[in-house]
Amino acid sequence: MWRSLGIPTGTLAGDVDAVLARVVADDIAPQVAYHRANAVSVHCLDHRLHRAGTVLFAVSCLSCVTFIATFLIDHAWTVAHATEFVALSAGLPAVGTAFSASASRAILPVPRRGRRSPPITSRRSASR
Repeated sequence: MWRSLGIPTGTLAGDVDAVLARVVADDIAPQVAYHRANAVSVHCLDHRLHRAGTVLFAVSCLSCVTFIATFLIDHAWTVAHATEFVALSAGLPAVGTAFSASASRAILPVPRRGRRSPPITSRRSASR
């Protein structure tokens, strides 16, 4: 509906600079601060997940190399412990993927439509 109305035409009268400055200070600045704080949290989370993924991948690779080495050295022992090797080499990447997905959703929930940042929400509640 709003798109069908088109862009309004006209001129701004009065002290437009003061009005715009107030809008920026009251409405936009708290949102910018909120998103900057979230950006820091997301950046830290991204590094932690990358580090955890690297460790899980390294342990998985080490498990595969160990399996091959023990298979050549002591075949009977390797066959007896094959379940543990499979759990490490196949399970760790799956755990890492699940951890990454669940951590991302816990920190960054998908916002509902019309959701505002906490400073805006608290100020709007106080003004009513």
